Amino acid sequence: MLLSKPDDQARALQKIFTELGWDADPQFIRQRIHELDNGLVQEDEFIFILNWLKNVELIHKLEQFQIPVTAKKDFSVPDVLVVVNINGQKKPYYIEIKTSKEDALSWSEKYYNGFKKYSEITGIPVLVAWKWKKFDIWALFRLEDMQQLQPGRNYKIDLGTAHKRNLMSEFFRDYFISLPDKTSFVIRHKKEKMTPTADGELWDTTIDAAYWTDRDGNEVYVHNHGIMALFFCLQVQESIEQDEKYLYYTVTPAPNKNIFAQAIPIMLNEAFAEKRINWLEKIQQQENFIGYDDLLSDFNNAFKEGTLNYIFFSKPNYG
Repeated sequence: MLLSKPDDQARALQKIFTELGWDADPQFIRQRIHELDNGLVQEDEFIFILNWLKNVELIHKLEQFQIPVTAKKDFSVPDVLVVVNINGQKKPYYIEIKTSKEDALSWSEKYYNGFKKYSEITGIPVLVAWKWKKFDIWALFRLEDMQQLQPGRNYKIDLGTAHKRNLMSEFFRDYFISLPDKTSFVIRHKKEKMTPTADGELWDTTIDAAYWTDRDGNEVYVHNHGIMALFFCLQVQESIEQDEKYLYYTVTPAPNKNIFAQAIPIMLNEAFAEKRINWLEKIQQQENFIGYDDLLSDFNNAFKEGTLNYIFFSKPNYG
């Protein structure tokens, strides 16, 4: 399991053995550890994102242990308690963190009502963080946004509704950015000497210039760390063109030129990771390739320079 302290490891193992029994089959124990580990990795990834974004005063992982035992029949304990600073007001919320392979989230009536009752008895609203694995972006919505179409049926929410009512921007200042079609990174090579080969031409060159191109195709000679970070996160296409004097090596994001800010620290860490990432360890060590404020400042400059088209902060739509 991805645990940072010996005491945490001992407590986690004690919890598993208490749950399964000290004489449980070792294979079953390994399977249970693997299940818990997979769930915790996704949970910790979301916590890492919240910590990287803005407005978080507190994130507290909640223990699932409940007494009396009968309480489990009535109450479901969310994964974390967060305190959010919204316009100077500090507000507490519970968040239940989920991922799925399907493009809809579905909970049984009993499971849904467990969170509802927990919210009512504590007086703190429950939010749901959900990542559809094919989209790989976290949406955050109110528990009551999940709907039960008929009595006794499951409570559900589809991907479109979840993102229509997404609170990530309003609560934590997540944003959506879009690159112009003509934004590229170009390295210009000056031709020095050409040697004919059976397959074409072999050129000796010197690097003459490196620059970005803006939304109109003009050259921009400003190094912008934020735009460079995007090129590490997005898929790119490479091309080589030439004229009489130069060879142009060009890198262009394609086919997708859009991204949510929340994805950038995750994708940068994954791009350079040599092993599976321990997100909580990165929080504790304060490891970030680029901070939220610096990145947003770079993007604002890129917008002025013409290498970025849009920066969207969005509000949930309940219409």
